[in-house]
Amino acid sequence: MDEAAKVLADPLAYTDEPRLHTALTHLRATVPVSWVEVPDYRPFWAITKHADIMDIERDNMLFTNWPRPVLATRQGDELQAAAGVRTLIHLDDPQHRVVRAIGADWFRPKAMRVMKRRIDELAKSYVDRMTAVGPNAISCSRSPSITRST
Repeated sequence: MDEAAKVLADPLAYTDEPRLHTALTHLRATVPVSWVEVPDYRPFWAITKHADIMDIERDNMLFTNWPRPVLATRQGDELQAAAGVRTLIHLDDPQHRVVRAIGADWFRPKAMRVMKRRIDELAKSYVDRMTAVGPNAISCSRSPSITRST
């Protein structure tokens, strides 16, 4: 295993873009498909070239999202499995397509513009209230609903 691949399992690497990009550039040039084994993680494949990633994304008969759609520690994998976590990114077609259609309208440009206006209104009202009461009177309160009304 190329040592550069270990960076992918280091959460701090994602806060150091030059380090992360240096490792990814090296991997793309030398071992674009790497088997990675690091402590606290189940072994995983690191795919570093865009074309390869897209080929994998398009072939969900061979490459499935379930059970590990994101990199997590071994303990994180076990907790998600025990809790029965099944979000949209865990699903493969045809179930993915069906579930995605349920919420797709919420994320169309028009709906996002409406939501942005509502978020802007809420942000302004909270900032105005915080400004009015001063810094010593700010406390946590239940956040208002920002979902679209039906």
